[in-house]
Order: sequence, then structure tokens, then C-alpha cells
Amino acid sequence: LGPWGAATPAVGYGSSDSEAYVTGPLPLVPSAGYVAPELVLGVTTGGYGAVAAEPTGSADVFSLGAIVHELAGNPPLLGEACCASVGGGEVGEGEYRRGLRNARFVGGCASVVSRMCAEDPMKRIGSAEVERDAWFANDVGLAALRELDGFIQKDVLARAAFLQSLQGRWDLFDARVTQYRVLPPLLTELRTPELQPLVLPLILNLAERQTPEDFSEWTLPHLAPLLVTATGHTLGTILKSTAKFADRVPSPETFELFVLPAVLRGVAAPEVLVQEEALRQVTAAAHKVTPETLRCTVVPLLHKTAVDTTAAAVRVNALVALGKIAPCFSVPEFDATLDALHRIAANDRAAATVMCVLGVADAMGKVGGVNLIASRCLPLACPLMLAPGLNRAQIETVSRVLGGMLRRVEEARVATAPPAPPPPKKQPPASVEATGASGGMGDGADPFGMGGGADP
Repeated sequence: LGPWGAATPAVGYGSSDSEAYVTGPLPLVPSAGYVAPELVLGVTTGGYGAVAAEPTGSADVFSLGAIVHELAGNPPLLGEACCASVGGGEVGEGEYRRGLRNARFVGGCASVVSRMCAEDPMKRIGSAEVERDAWFANDVGLAALRELDGFIQKDVLARAAFLQSLQGRWDLFDARVTQYRVLPPLLTELRTPELQPLVLPLILNLAERQTPEDFSEWTLPHLAPLLVTATGHTLGTILKSTAKFADRVPSPETFELFVLPAVLRGVAAPEVLVQEEALRQVTAAAHKVTPETLRCTVVPLLHKTAVDTTAAAVRVNALVALGKIAPCFSVPEFDATLDALHRIAANDRAAATVMCVLGVADAMGKVGGVNLIASRCLPLACPLMLAPGLNRAQIETVSRVLGGMLRRVEEARVATAPPAPPPPKKQPPASVEATGASGGMGDGADPFGMGGGADP
């Protein structure tokens, strides 16, 4: 609730939608718009005029009411002018009285705030009555925060039930409350193996509301041990959030240090389902790492997995991943990948494998150019047309892909090839007798239509 419109530095107590609350300490004297009238205007004693009153609990209730009114999404209670200057004495008495007269209590909190901010201190409710007010007591978000405050004291089943009850209701909390009140107890629960499958998805969903900097500073250090040790279902949950990690981790170096090892462990995991999920997420990880890491670590592991696995689904997903990251390849990756494809095609003629091998070859040809297509990709792809497991639709697809490769080679060659020589002039037709006697086809005939003229 920083000064409205003031040309002063942020003071460290900004609203939930700003970053002011993290930029500095609280001022010693708050804005006049949050100070009780008796502290700003004084109190009248006998005939001696107004004198400054001593701060009391009632004055604190007024300040809290003004803050609650604004945090509930309403404009400043006493107006922007009273909140624009720091220090109760920096606003004129007339301006402050005008703010008091024009104060309007609106929204769901109007009932309790009007009693908290009564101008007469004797008419204000006390702090205990504020806490018991229905507007606070019935608030679902506040009730959830109270539960989270004592979360660690509950048994595992009670904690699990509470977390399930909050599914889909995290929008009750704004970004600041999420970071400082909601995430800390949830991050602590990552140490409880029984709750990891339940807590981890919640943390990863809440992380989408954090900035990359906040995620790296607050959340990632707590996730780091789990990224190193997770297996089975927990590792699968982490892998499904690879794209979220890629969006939230600011630098490739940090991603390679914390997240990439989990993806690579998933590719090499003994569970087929975990391998499949890891291979599906390789593309998101590959676009986050450095080119050197991609060449030296990711691509060789995909080659090994595609060649060595005995699970058809794992091989298919490994080949699909290779096809998606083919635009990042250079000459050494082209050679190593084509060698792996030859080995796979020689041992696995299943339709799904054949189509994936063709897809990887086509993807590399689009990047490597016509020389790679003509010398390496077409010799690999043409025999695939004869694979016995292909159905008619797949054969048509293979034919279409091969035709596309040939067209790219043709277009590149036609653009640089010299023009064809003009066709020779046709000679007058000879007599039937002469033709029959000679037994030939005529000196100017071109039996193949090649446009090159008759042989001498």
C-alpha cells in the first residue's frame, strides 16, 4: 500500500499486485490515509483546543481497517490525496477532514470496515471482535491459510485430505500470499515420501504463477533433491512438467544442472512408461540446453535408446524425438543418426519403425540439403517402400515422402544446371521402300525422347 502517485522510492509494503513490498523497509511514519483521526487531528481537551493523542490499540484497528478496505480491491478509504504523502503531518488538516467526510465503505468488507474505521475511537470495535467477524471467519482463503499454518502438526492422512480439498482452489491466493504463505509448507512436504505424488503436482502448478527469478530462488532449491532421487511415478510427474521447468528456469546452465539430468535418467529408466514420457519431453529439454550439451549428451543417448531397446513404443518415441530435434543437427549428428537408422532399419521392419525412420531421414534432408538427400537419405529411404508390414496408406505416405525428396534434389539441380541443347531439325520422311530396305528408324529419330539427338 505504497504512496499513491508520490514520486518517492517504493517503501516495501506494496499491494499484492506489485513488487513494492520487497524493495525496502517500512517508513517510520505511515501515509496519513492509514492513520487514525485522533493521531492526525488530535483530540479536544477542555478549552485548550486539540492536542496530539497517544497511539492506542483503537488507532491500530483504524489503520488495519483502512488497509483491509484497500486490499479487498477498493480505492483508498480516505482518498488518494491522503495516501500520496508519507507522514501524517505532511497532509493538510482540511484535506484529511475532506477524506473523512467522503469516505465510502463498499464491497463485502463494508460492514466490518465501517466499524473498524469509526471516526470516534470509542465507537470502534476491538481486535478480538474483528477476528470473530463473519467476513473474516467465513473466508475460505483465510481458513485455508490457518490450516496451512498448522499443517505440519497433522498426520499424513489429514494432510493428504486437506490438499485434495484445495484442488482447483488455489486462485483464492494472490501471488504474494502464494509465495510466502502457501508454498513454504508444501515445499516442506516434499520430504514426506507418502505425500510426494500429491504435493509435487500442486507445487508445479503454483510455480506457473511465479516469475522465473522467484522460481529459481524459492522453489527450485527445494525441488533439487527430488530431481536427483525421484523414480517411478514421482519421476514421471516431474517429466510431465519439463516444459514448465524450461519456461521457469532462466538460464541453460541452471536447467542443465537441475532438470536435464532427471530427463536423461527418465530416458534410461527401467520402466517403459517412464521412458516414453521422458522421450516425449526431450524436445522441450533440447531447446533449453546449449548446442554442445545437445550434441554430446542428448543425441547419443537417443541413438543408444533407439538401437538397443526391445520395446517398440520406446523406439518409436526415440525416433520421433530425433526427428523433432533434427533442425539442430550438424554434420557429425547427421552421420551418426544415419548410421543408427541403417542399423534400426536392418533389424526392425515393423510398420511403425519404418515410418519413423523415414520421418527422421526426411527431417534431416530438409536441414542437410540436397547432397545429404541424394547421397545418404534416399539410399536409406527407398528400400523402405518394400517393407512387408506396410499397408496401402503407409505405402502412399512413403511414396509421397520419397517424391518430396526427389523434387527438392531436382529443383536444386535444375536451378544450377546448364540449359538443354535445342532439339535437332526433323528430316523429311523417307520413302516407305527406302525405310524398309534400310531397316532403320531414321537419322533424326529419338526413340527415348531424351532430347539429346541420335547416336552417331
